Amino acid sequence: MRSWILLAVACAPEDPAGPGPADQPPPPDPSDPYEPPVGTHPTETPTGGTPTVPDDSIVVGGLVFHGQLPTNLLVVSVDTTRRDYLSYFSGSGLTPNLDAILNQSYVLADHRSCSNWTGPSMTCVVSGKTAGENGFWPGGSLPQEGFGPTAKLLGDIGFDSTVVTANGVYFADWCGTTWGFEKFIDYNFQPADVVADVSLAEIAILDQGPNPWYFHVHFIDPHGSYCPPYGYVDQAEVHDEVPITDCYEMYWNLWYLWYLEPVMQDYFLENVKLNYEGELSFWDTQFGEMWSDLDSRGVLDDTLVVFVTDHGEQFGEHGGFYHGTWLASEENRSTAAFWAKNLDPGVWDGVTIHQDVAATLHAVFGLTPPLPISGIVAGTGAADRVVISYNLGTTISAASHTRQLIYDWWGNKTLYHLDTDPTGTVNLYDPADPDVIDLWDELEPAIDDLITQFPWIGQPYNPGP
Repeated sequence: MRSWILLAVACAPEDPAGPGPADQPPPPDPSDPYEPPVGTHPTETPTGGTPTVPDDSIVVGGLVFHGQLPTNLLVVSVDTTRRDYLSYFSGSGLTPNLDAILNQSYVLADHRSCSNWTGPSMTCVVSGKTAGENGFWPGGSLPQEGFGPTAKLLGDIGFDSTVVTANGVYFADWCGTTWGFEKFIDYNFQPADVVADVSLAEIAILDQGPNPWYFHVHFIDPHGSYCPPYGYVDQAEVHDEVPITDCYEMYWNLWYLWYLEPVMQDYFLENVKLNYEGELSFWDTQFGEMWSDLDSRGVLDDTLVVFVTDHGEQFGEHGGFYHGTWLASEENRSTAAFWAKNLDPGVWDGVTIHQDVAATLHAVFGLTPPLPISGIVAGTGAADRVVISYNLGTTISAASHTRQLIYDWWGNKTLYHLDTDPTGTVNLYDPADPDVIDLWDELEPAIDDLITQFPWIGQPYNPGP
């Protein structure tokens, strides 16, 4: 049986991953996340010409397969994973198992979430459209007519499907993000070892059946409260002098940080990050064991794997914590990649967004959504592409490869030069700046659409340059 695997990471800070084999592309320089490792894909630039490929190849956008396309699909999504904590991008060494896989994948190196929390983020991943484009708000209403999640579209052509989710709050039936699956299993906030074991059992059931299949697992790790199992935090690095040391209490009292002396603030935050890193490392260990099990059983022989994170996490970089607060890099950047044994590894450094995951799967499997989508096939975007992300309807972002404009309903306006300031620390907003004017041309229609769709969010203050 042939199989597709899609890995998706959701709502989590970035996972660090260890270096891959010496003969694989090295991770990019952490000081410049916009220079990803050079892959083997023949397309050299986001606007490169038609690639030259062998006669046995099947080209889907930027993806080049050899021989037949895989039959089955596996999606692995991970919550709250910061891109800059994945060692493939940062060299942190926290996620060696994921790193080894990404080194063999077609990686979307400048990828963004369409939001910074799970409900709207995963809506984009599964449908190719934002929640607003689907006519609903996750948790507040349900998708309208024309909502076409990948699970339903694959079911219409004979796929069996199962989803196991550890985020039963927002990656769940009640907000539409798991619609279309024949079997829904909710392991809300269960750790990665439990979720991986259940997933292996459910995949075995699907793989023994007569039909092609689609399996999606959504891991909650490393979502808060950042309490990894014993052994995943080096106790020698922990600052015991901090008033709060219990992992749960630290997470739920992050705002308490600002009441401490400056040195204690640093210590407190270092302890919190150690716990987050431990969660990420624990997830990577469990995922690596799951991957090895699937490979040993031949499940991956005919499988496409796409890895995607739903969003990131903030540790005070812009005055906030957790996620769903601001749309700068630590919350808005995400990770997506496609893997198959007969897929050429490579890197696409053009701007991509979560809707592109669904668009690419539509192209691979020949799916036709009930209504047009806003995603495009991976590897086909223009060099000057701008993507829109939003949070709860009151903060919105327009980002290109080198610039990001963020605006909120209270009139705050921020411009980051991502080519020289990739983490977005210096606000260079100038209403006369041509870059600002160009990005507002993209942002204003999106704001108008939000107000029309969700009038309860109210009128924004002083939109425009």
